[in-house]
Amino acid sequence: MRADLYLGAQTVENSDGAVTGFIHLSHRGLGLGLSNTSYFESVPQTEGMEGPTQIRMDMRALSVLARVLDLGHTEVWLHGGIGESRSTEFARLAGPLLGAAVERELSDALAVEGSARHFRLEHDVNATELRVSLKASVLTVGYRSLQFNVGPPLHGPEAGLTLRF
Repeated sequence: MRADLYLGAQTVENSDGAVTGFIHLSHRGLGLGLSNTSYFESVPQTEGMEGPTQIRMDMRALSVLARVLDLGHTEVWLHGGIGESRSTEFARLAGPLLGAAVERELSDALAVEGSARHFRLEHDVNATELRVSLKASVLTVGYRSLQFNVGPPLHGPEAGLTLRF
């Protein structure tokens, strides 16, 4: 049994930032993944304005994971499951997701990762998340982008802690 845990923070261009967490549990090439990324943006309060002064949007996913390639120092995983977007401003949207992740260990304490996930949500809303990162021991630094088919992308550098048991 293997457990991968991650907790990170991201600076998001033209926004206040985001926090991300995930857990992947796997055994013999099959697993389960649970993730959440929360994006935050402050809205200036104007006279007569009602409602929140902080906008929050969560992108959540529950995925089944399958390792389709294991070359010792390189692994490729496919993800399939259900994702949802929740916001303080908009209705909840849910739908299927597909994705893939590649990890290449360069040494005992150094690895590079890349991942892509596509969310096909209700009301013809789609979102694609891309992430690249470098792991040095427990420290992970990278870049994440979330692009909906409506609106500007949410993207920027990210840093966090990764634990593997």
